[in-house]
Amino acid sequence: MSCKTIFDCTVPFHLKAHFERSHFKEVDVKRFLPDFE
Repeated sequence: MSCKTIFDCTVPFHLKAHFERSHFKEVDVKRFLPDFE
């Protein structure tokens, strides 16, 4: 059996209300996977 714990230590907990996660950019998948549909 295995277990994984994930900690989101990006921002101090008391500032979490002011935290905004960055947005991901669009990626051209065909550049990396030419056969991808």
